[in-house]
Amino acid sequence: MAGKILKIAKTITETAERMTFNANNGDISFNAAKNVNYSAKKDLVYNSYVAPEAEQTEDLTVTKVVCDYKEVEIGKTYTFKAVQFSRKPKKGGHELKQVKWAYQLDDEGIKDFPNQGRIIGNTVVKQVTISDEVWDNKKVKIYAYIQKATDSVSVVCEVKKMKKIYLTFDDGIQPGTEEVLKVLKETDVKATFFLTGIHTKFSYEKNPERTLRVLKSIYENHEIANHSYSHANYFYSSYYRSGGVKISKDSRRTVLEDFCLNEEIITNYIKQIDNSYSKSHMMAKNQEKPFARFPGTNTWYLNESIKEIKSTSRGRKFEIAIKDSKEEADELYNKGYKIVGWDTEWHMDFGLALKAQEDIVINDTDFTKEHEAHPDDVDLYSSNTFLLKKEKIKYNETDRLNESLETVKENILDFAYHSRFQPFDDKSKKENKVILLMHERAFRYTESYKSKGRTEMDKLKKLIEELKEENFQFETLSNY
Repeated sequence: MAGKILKIAKTITETAERMTFNANNGDISFNAAKNVNYSAKKDLVYNSYVAPEAEQTEDLTVTKVVCDYKEVEIGKTYTFKAVQFSRKPKKGGHELKQVKWAYQLDDEGIKDFPNQGRIIGNTVVKQVTISDEVWDNKKVKIYAYIQKATDSVSVVCEVKKMKKIYLTFDDGIQPGTEEVLKVLKETDVKATFFLTGIHTKFSYEKNPERTLRVLKSIYENHEIANHSYSHANYFYSSYYRSGGVKISKDSRRTVLEDFCLNEEIITNYIKQIDNSYSKSHMMAKNQEKPFARFPGTNTWYLNESIKEIKSTSRGRKFEIAIKDSKEEADELYNKGYKIVGWDTEWHMDFGLALKAQEDIVINDTDFTKEHEAHPDDVDLYSSNTFLLKKEKIKYNETDRLNESLETVKENILDFAYHSRFQPFDDKSKKENKVILLMHERAFRYTESYKSKGRTEMDKLKKLIEELKEENFQFETLSNY
């Protein structure tokens, strides 16, 4: 080895756009175990500032190691891959041929492997067998590096910003909330739950211990947000245009009052879990910012720069949509809530809402009785077959995903990527940050779905795993 491997001590942050690394005559590398992505300035051509007349034997290139191993075991073989960010051939041979592998045990010096990796396509692969003579009870770091500059150089790199995904789940606590929490625990991912008071109350009436156990898991490990108490009883247009949700024949609860009632109900349940709870809004244990989402409309009011009042057109067939949630958004924002919509959604069918709407219209509904005003007579854990009389639609296993994993993943990637050459392309509110809307009940576990060889929980887990492979970082809304 001509020189030494240089380890970068600086911390790479999302906001950093450029960093300069200095190397003396010899080799340059970085700690590949950190899995930090770099893309190079000026197509991987580095300028020699110390000796401009000196010609580099090879252009320096920064690589990354692809590795999912958190722990290693004696006697097993592990595969590491070094991925090049430039496929442009370099003089003296393709740059892949220049990749070298080294290792470090505990705080000992860094040593080259005696046998180097092999090239597969545009990737260099290195297999390492962990033997007890060398590796036992040692901390191991694997490095990939590239030789060499003939003189001192200064390397300027651009940091590739990390893409972030914000998983949000609406309408809980309901069937499916437990299943979602299980997947999030298995994948070590945090999410934000937009809780609906009436669903949480119905769940508590059926099984208080189970409901509080689910709420405790959300409260201690994730984030909690306000999604109204009534969910507008599924009549979204009148909710915003007619002064709120109907609570009797001649009176309504305003939208602001509906959100305040939800805050009161959920807070009372939280206090059964944590009697020291004293926050002014409904929030999780380690949460400092309160969030809300309007039912049935993708309205935003995070701040003055991210403010978008959406229209609803969910009433009569030919009704003209108007921006009918503006006043309510102003009121809720002034109360301290950050109002968050979504960038893209994992779509499902809403047969249960359609049935509830039909029941309310057909029956002589007593709006003072919540189970009539918000029908809850379908067991989502059964086959729940029912017929909508007006549309003559038969639903079996309603409120399930009707969009493939591949489609929703493609949408997420599309929204994350902002190109100045595609001004009318789908874009998230913030570049490289995507808020995904889902509903817990779509992921509920039933024997009938298991018998068909599938569960929606598996799809959620697979989406998370594939997004991790795409280098997405999972965050809650407090970090948006």
